[in-house]
Amino acid sequence: MGQLSVFADWFRLGWAWPASRTRAEADAPNGAGHALEIRVAHRYGVAGKTTFSLETNFMVQPGVTILRGHSGAGKTTLLRCIAGLAPMENGTIAVGPQVMFDSARGVNLEPRHRKVAFVFQHLALFPHLSVRENVGYGLKKLDASERGERVNAVMASFRIGHLGDRLPSEISGGEQQRVALARALVTEPSVLLLDEPLSSLDVKTKALIVDDLRAWNAAHRIPIVYVTHDDREVRALGERAITLEHGRIVADDSLLGISADTHTGCPDSGNFVDKKFDATVTAVQATEKSVTCRLHLSEPELSAYWRHGALGTKVQIGLRVTE
Repeated sequence: MGQLSVFADWFRLGWAWPASRTRAEADAPNGAGHALEIRVAHRYGVAGKTTFSLETNFMVQPGVTILRGHSGAGKTTLLRCIAGLAPMENGTIAVGPQVMFDSARGVNLEPRHRKVAFVFQHLALFPHLSVRENVGYGLKKLDASERGERVNAVMASFRIGHLGDRLPSEISGGEQQRVALARALVTEPSVLLLDEPLSSLDVKTKALIVDDLRAWNAAHRIPIVYVTHDDREVRALGERAITLEHGRIVADDSLLGISADTHTGCPDSGNFVDKKFDATVTAVQATEKSVTCRLHLSEPELSAYWRHGALGTKVQIGLRVTE
């Protein structure tokens, strides 16, 4: 029996994330996590001539925000600014009360003090260390007992507990991606940055890793900024999609706002099976932060659950089946 994932086309509802929200307003409900504030202004050039300018101002809620744009739009540069790996002239980078960069106040924390995890497209696992040693590499200051507990927990979350004694060269590409994610998250970061980490994987493997990352973040609720060009990843993983063009934000929409009209399904996409249905919100569960949607089908009706919407709202529901 496959798993059924449900998403709603909230682009039609005008669901948006105003850049003007304050940091306190953007914090996750019930204190589950803090929002990431990003205000960046920097000019890059040679011989005194500006060749590229990065100017952004937005908030990232706990959850997954997709960062899209053509090559050279500034996506990776923006991630590097957040992590403290690229210079910034003006702006602010903060997670809740923790300020990592503030040009006005002269604050500029070193990357190792920012509690920002960064998973690159090239994973850079240590080839001479076992999977378990790779995952626990950033926990050397903890005692053995606590380190072991945290390593075991995150390895279980990403289904690699049985690979602990193997070397990276002895496991598959998908398993290496899981190790890289586990190594980044075991340190309990405040922010996770992902720069096309799944681009080299087949669709089935990608779908399974996406599901595990969603499950992990449902429990931890930190801001995740995820760079990808794959519409299937956008629709499966993202809660919001931001598009950059020439270093500036040109679109800021819900996860289907960008792709709904351009990607209506891919018959050759393996275990990503997308189909959209008309539906009506029939109940609101405030405590579960979800709504019940009734799908209008010729067959018996199916109830689906999502997180936003007022009673009676007309929406579109998409289904993704993973085996």
